[in-house]
Amino acid sequence: MIGQRRLFSALGACGVVFAMSGGVSAAAAVVANDACETPTVIGALPFSTTVSTVDATTAAGDPTPTCGSQSRARSVWYRFTATSSLPLVVDTLGSGYDTILSAFTGSCASPTPVACNDDAPGVSQSRLTIPVSTGSTYLFMVTAFAADGGSLVLNARVGETPIPTATGSPSPTPTATRTPTGTRTPTGTRTPTLTRTATPSRTATRTGTGTRTPTLTRTPTMTRTPTIVAQSGSPPWFPVRMQTAADRSFSAAATTRVAAARARVNVRV
Repeated sequence: MIGQRRLFSALGACGVVFAMSGGVSAAAAVVANDACETPTVIGALPFSTTVSTVDATTAAGDPTPTCGSQSRARSVWYRFTATSSLPLVVDTLGSGYDTILSAFTGSCASPTPVACNDDAPGVSQSRLTIPVSTGSTYLFMVTAFAADGGSLVLNARVGETPIPTATGSPSPTPTATRTPTGTRTPTGTRTPTLTRTATPSRTATRTGTGTRTPTLTRTPTMTRTPTIVAQSGSPPWFPVRMQTAADRSFSAAATTRVAAARARVNVRV
């Protein structure tokens, strides 16, 4: 009995399980890369491998994917150590079930997420492109979106390297110098000429207080006294004023001058 148990233990280590009743029977195979500590190594590129994940298990320390359904079911592991810096493309195209592909750096005890993809464009399989550095090690975990598992195909290849932009001295692109738009000289505002409205001269209407009667200086009428010659033997002559024709003419002239003076005074007033 003890020998039989030892045989079962030895066969179990080789991935074979026997049924206790009916002798030896077909049993489930152990998935070689089921644990992070025993990953499948991705060697020279391009690389491709196929494995069944139907019997893959989930370890307590398996990290949770950051994309898709975040399922950890049927997890299997792969490891790649870069010998040069390049863009690495890893995918599960050709697999028979819906996969989730996660990339990590660091150790199995403390993996650091780098990238995650649930579905590549147009399919339910996964694809990642990550830049890798010389000497760095990367871990890849594939899990089943619906926890079913199946035939898993994992491919790895070098991605397309971006063509670097020429660093030469670029020809200076002439910058068009904008001709400044001339500053328009503002049209001067014409100051209207002030038309001075002449203040009408106030015509004083002198209200005459009465009619000024000019003071007339009356020229004394010269009375020509005739010389009387006394004749001897004649009776004495008394001086008698006698108006001659010359006297009358003089008096008339004086009267005319007075009338003319009065007329001038009336006109000025």
